[in-house]
Amino acid sequence: MQSHPKPNELLNITLLTTSFPRYEGDFAGHFVYQYAQQLDCLGCKVKVLAPQDSERALPGEWCNVKVEYFQYFLPQNFQTLAYGAGMISRIKQNPLRLLLIPFFLASFFFTALKAGKASDVLQAYWLPAGLVALGVQRFTRVPVAINLWGSDFLFLQIPGFSFICSKLLRRADAIICESDHFKDRLQQFGVPGDKISVLANGIDLKNFKIRDKPSARRQLDLPENRTIILTVGGMSPVKGQRYLIEAIPEIIAKDPNVQFIFVGDGEMRNKLESLVSAGKLNPYVLFAGMQKASQIPLWLNAADILVLPSLSEGNPNVLLEAMASGLAVVASSVGGIPHMIRDGREGLLVPPKSPQALAGKIIPLIRDKALREKLGQNGLKTARANYATWEKQSAKLKTIYNALNEKAN
Repeated sequence: MQSHPKPNELLNITLLTTSFPRYEGDFAGHFVYQYAQQLDCLGCKVKVLAPQDSERALPGEWCNVKVEYFQYFLPQNFQTLAYGAGMISRIKQNPLRLLLIPFFLASFFFTALKAGKASDVLQAYWLPAGLVALGVQRFTRVPVAINLWGSDFLFLQIPGFSFICSKLLRRADAIICESDHFKDRLQQFGVPGDKISVLANGIDLKNFKIRDKPSARRQLDLPENRTIILTVGGMSPVKGQRYLIEAIPEIIAKDPNVQFIFVGDGEMRNKLESLVSAGKLNPYVLFAGMQKASQIPLWLNAADILVLPSLSEGNPNVLLEAMASGLAVVASSVGGIPHMIRDGREGLLVPPKSPQALAGKIIPLIRDKALREKLGQNGLKTARANYATWEKQSAKLKTIYNALNEKAN
């Protein structure tokens, strides 16, 4: 039987995740990194377990917490199941990746089993990591908390698999989700409501705030006399950047004095650049590539409009960060986004996969500076009123851990 510390003593927390930054500036699993950092500051002893990737995965020297990137296949460039647009998206792109699943789960399980023996709580992010944590629990009796997001419902909607998963999830000691909307959906899958805690991601209000726009543009060497339309995120099919590119011709036909900026990188970048070239849109589009997290506030403050054309989302942090920066947003009405912004109040919502709808919302914002400012100010008020800092949200998470630890004793 695992020996647990008394409540309020040092907690050994092992975070199991299928996505974690692989190097400084990487967007992958950035919110997991934020929680890991803050839990460490709150006196927890934190270790992160995350899969290696075909690109690169450093031992963790770049951040302040201990990170172990486990290997699950050889050669390394075959390790393509995680990251990118997520497991389901990557399997859809190449069904042969299904063959990697047994190796992935086995390696994840044995790595987690070793770490679990010295843990007081196993915290899993996303459903695959949650299933691994529940497997480890049978051998260690360590309490398990599982964070579930909008993307996890793609797994839960697979016929047959949803029944198995819902039964397994009932064995977890705590389920954590981002909103009451997701809590209701989990209860529909049979997860008891008394096991579910709603905990939204935090936001760094010290860095994400309104700054001087001309100064931000000068620092980034961007034109000061053009309307800048920004999108930030990994370049994968689920992020929907192609639909924004397909909307550009209609937008520049109405107002050519615009600059579209794509911040991020990923598997779709070459295809997106080809779409821009084929449409002769290069004078209007800048691919800025991967940027360090510390630079994102500057890009948001340099922009006039943030566009999030995703096909699937949970509660995207970049949307919160844009709102906290006083930036007008246009976003797909998917996942938790309609619960974060009200159409016409904090931003403008569009159906996914619709270049025409994107153009129809972006063009009025380009023309109407007062509307942009109104949406930005409303978003700023909502972000500050409804969302807490990473420090406060991590403190709430630690309270959940203490309750689990007290129950285990």
